[in-house]
Amino acid sequence: MIYNILRFIVGIIFRIIYRIRVHGDQNINDDKLIICANHNSLLDPILLAIVYKRKINFMAKKELFENSFLNWLLIKIGAFPVDRGNADIKAIKKSLSILKDNQVLGIFPEGTRVKDISIENVKAGIGMLASRSKSDILPVSIVGDYKIFSRIDIYFKDIIKIEKYQEIGKDANKIITKDIYNSIYDFKGELVED
Repeated sequence: MIYNILRFIVGIIFRIIYRIRVHGDQNINDDKLIICANHNSLLDPILLAIVYKRKINFMAKKELFENSFLNWLLIKIGAFPVDRGNADIKAIKKSLSILKDNQVLGIFPEGTRVKDISIENVKAGIGMLASRSKSDILPVSIVGDYKIFSRIDIYFKDIIKIEKYQEIGKDANKIITKDIYNSIYDFKGELVED
């Protein structure tokens, strides 16, 4: 309820402040899904929540939950904390639970905002989550600088079907991670070869 109310109100504000253009929204589906996007700004999760038609349960850095009001708000809108510096078993279990319930999990695979694009920034855990939950992945590219009245383009890429990795074996998680990265960043020519 709170999620939908905030999404509506903030959506109006964002569409006044920014010229938002969505590309490829036909990739929205009704099954469990992991949304993976590049991360340039603190506003990225808000923007994704506004333009995507289903509720996104975002994995967010644990430091955001230290403020009591922000902690209450983030939990109400479906976000949950992750310790980016360690193997956070609780966050992994929460992620798998969300996907088991056929919901949408939102992750920024680089774990933080980045300016220098590199495959080295991407956390390998995303491949493991997708593989263990047998969830498809929707890569998203957010292009824009969030300056007032500027244009922001959101590109929903082709869904990466997890079934095609089932027979690969021990290298599957690494290949999934690479494919997510390539799909997100192909507009900048930063592809990683096999």
